[in-house]
Amino acid sequence: MDLTRTPTQLADDAAEAVRSLCHVTINRDAYKEPAEINAAVSRIEALAYSLPQALQQTARTLQAMDEDPGIRIDSGADSAEKVAEAVLELEQAARALNAAGQALSQANQRLCTMGWHFSYVDDEDNEA
Repeated sequence: MDLTRTPTQLADDAAEAVRSLCHVTINRDAYKEPAEINAAVSRIEALAYSLPQALQQTARTLQAMDEDPGIRIDSGADSAEKVAEAVLELEQAARALNAAGQALSQANQRLCTMGWHFSYVDDEDNEA
């Protein structure tokens, strides 16, 4: 874990990793067996459950910044109102991600019972 990088750098890497995952899984043969799907979904579940904490901590930092008169709104609007709106939206996103984590957890409960179907026998393997 590299804690020397900025939140923006880390978020950029996470976004790029998810983008890469989307590109790789376009192909039907991206996964070789159900266990690989289970493992990937498990990591995505962990991501969904971790992101709310990052959003909540970001919202707290934003609120703290607004307590110091350092936040300026380009339009000249009251920063307290804009910060409160942003915090509310971050909290809504955190709740939605928690719900996504729950759905992914349920999917994982089903995925972990799946295995590859080995009922076929290759004719060459049967020859002795």
